[in-house]
Amino acid sequence: MADKRITELTPVTAGDTTDGDQFALASAAGGSIETRSLTRLEVKRALAMGADPLATAATAVYLQQQIDALTSGARIVGEWDASSGAFPSTRPDGSPIQLGDAWIVSDAGTVDGVAFAEADRLIALAPGGGAEYDGAWVRAGYADLLQDVIDGAQPYPDKSAFVAASILAPITAVRVLGGPGILTYIRDAAGQTVHSDGSRWRLASPAHYYSVAALVADSYAFDPDDRITVGFSMASAFGYRVVASDADVTTAGGVLLRVLPRSDQFYPVDAFAPPADGADCSAVVQKAINRGRVVLGPRRYHVSNLVPRTSMYIKGEDSSFSGGRAGLICTGGAVFSDTGATEIHGVTLEDFYTDAAVAGCRFWHSPSTAKYTGSFKVRNVVASCNFTCLFTCVPIYWLIDRCNFGQSGNRIGGTQEFRIFEAWCTNGNFPINNNVVRDTKHYNCAAGATFDAAYTVRCGRSWLFVNCTAESFPSACIFDARSVGQVAWVDGWIEWVGHAALFRCAIDNTAPFAISGSPIRIVGPTIYFGDATTQYLVQNINGVVSLRDINMTGVVAQVRAASDPRQMVEPVNIYGAQPAFFNNLQPQGRSFLQRVTPWRNGVTQDLVSLTSTGSPPTKAAVVSDLTGATTTAITAGNEGQAAAVQIPLALMQPLEGGYATFVLVGRFLSSPPTNSWARVVRWSNQVSPTYANISGGAVDLERITGTRLAVSAVASYIPVGLTSYHIGLQFAPETNGATFQIEGLYVLTGDQVVQYPFVV
Repeated sequence: MADKRITELTPVTAGDTTDGDQFALASAAGGSIETRSLTRLEVKRALAMGADPLATAATAVYLQQQIDALTSGARIVGEWDASSGAFPSTRPDGSPIQLGDAWIVSDAGTVDGVAFAEADRLIALAPGGGAEYDGAWVRAGYADLLQDVIDGAQPYPDKSAFVAASILAPITAVRVLGGPGILTYIRDAAGQTVHSDGSRWRLASPAHYYSVAALVADSYAFDPDDRITVGFSMASAFGYRVVASDADVTTAGGVLLRVLPRSDQFYPVDAFAPPADGADCSAVVQKAINRGRVVLGPRRYHVSNLVPRTSMYIKGEDSSFSGGRAGLICTGGAVFSDTGATEIHGVTLEDFYTDAAVAGCRFWHSPSTAKYTGSFKVRNVVASCNFTCLFTCVPIYWLIDRCNFGQSGNRIGGTQEFRIFEAWCTNGNFPINNNVVRDTKHYNCAAGATFDAAYTVRCGRSWLFVNCTAESFPSACIFDARSVGQVAWVDGWIEWVGHAALFRCAIDNTAPFAISGSPIRIVGPTIYFGDATTQYLVQNINGVVSLRDINMTGVVAQVRAASDPRQMVEPVNIYGAQPAFFNNLQPQGRSFLQRVTPWRNGVTQDLVSLTSTGSPPTKAAVVSDLTGATTTAITAGNEGQAAAVQIPLALMQPLEGGYATFVLVGRFLSSPPTNSWARVVRWSNQVSPTYANISGGAVDLERITGTRLAVSAVASYIPVGLTSYHIGLQFAPETNGATFQIEGLYVLTGDQVVQYPFVV
């Protein structure tokens, strides 16, 4: 214990004050003791006396010289273990304790309520000492004195000098010059820094660099569990811990560093030492994602095919980062590529910008149509129209809030498709459900080769838009619902959508849920039509349409409510609508028999043309005994027999894109042969109607087979762009020789159910 020989401190007499700010120094001769008290400041001044003290302050020689000079009058009789719990009863040699005897504290402890540190002194105030502290003993705080010397000393010039130096046991902290500045090491039995004397130390003050580049370039030999910070201020600094493996960053000196999360538990991507702007950052951003919640820095990160994970959270530093200054730029494939079999859920993406640098990119691509992607929050994300499609997945419980899709960018030269969502579900267990888009702007959506809607959704329960906009769509409709339970657009603004319909709904019989219809509800928006492209608010191939509180402006003369006006709820408060909007509307709950054909009862024979694949039928003018109207009686030949009447295009064109019901009323004048019948049929765009080119007709249950007055009816979709239209009747081949009298042949608007014979 050569180091613990350090000094002899002359004791203080009873009654002297010996608090933490004072030390007792004395000179003694023989048995007489003269004492006085010095303040800590005076002790420091005394320590500073002599030649070049700071240059050698941390050396054992200097400490020995200074402390010996202060304590030359004390009698050191030995060492004392304060952890023993009792004061000495004799000197180490067994002789009686004398006034002024001093012991060096070898091990810290507390005796009679007084705490002793290693290197302190225990001094006897009375012969024989005593079992109690008061009046018998005094403590001299040498440990504090030694550390004061260290606190004022200059640091070791480098770590190697510190590790090789002879360090006194009482010294608990040293300072070392490192790449980032002055570092403080403290004794710690669990520390990872091993001194040449076998002692262990821990870096107590985190090493601080002003940039990640400076940290990575430094070769200082940090040890595992050392802490490092980077930044211009501690409030925004990055934190690191030195590790033995699984590092996020490696310095030039081969030190492995793990990035530490900020106080809000987000990992800054810039702490992972991303490469310069324009270089691929995929590996760095992926590391950050794998660690936990991620915050992007004020720059653009070029990435491709990042692998997402459940509960992933990525955000910009603040909402201004979504304006294009900071974000993720796709350099191929997708920003996020989810090709695994495991469902991803609980993801939050907010406050950043995203763009595609090359053609054919997607933002979120999960190609599986059988697994769901659930509980996403996409908030204040700005995405350019340079993507082909932003989201490809089967979404459930999504919230898209305050986003801007497609306003920036140019669709990669102005020709690439741009769509928002492709949600194509083939899994009967996870239909698309409860997705909400709120306060979000949609721009520049353009149709692709396969899908022509901003949102294409197959097999789901509900999708709600609230206060959204859809503007400047070159060639896409807003929403294509295929076997979807309900789609609602509430409030907001729609402008210049370059498609025949704003919304479309239909049944997909191959979907795992062939939901009957896709009710479309449009409430409260203002809609501006820039040209005559849009023909319908809703192309409802199957689905009930509800329209309310809509303000229509622009080119609206051609705009109709729905392509199938029979599947409507009564429109309410439609401002700016022109007469075409209400053409042939048949709100549910009402029964209409609106006749389009100009004739009333009967059909004169000059309007009827006959066709046959065998012996031809014949026609004759007769007067109906029911209505008194002149009509036509047709006697069938053999094989395929039909009679056609042309409907003027002027009467049919207002029905284009909608439905009509064709009705034949009549009877056989005498009992026809077995298996005979007549049914109503139609010819669409057949300039010369024949038996062979019939477009469609009534089903078997709608055939007329006897001499009692009966009706045959069929409802049919009327295609857009008619060139001709005919309706008439068809005979069964077995009807040879039977005569059928026509009492009425009508076109009614909408899908009508005609349950009994009638005349008008």
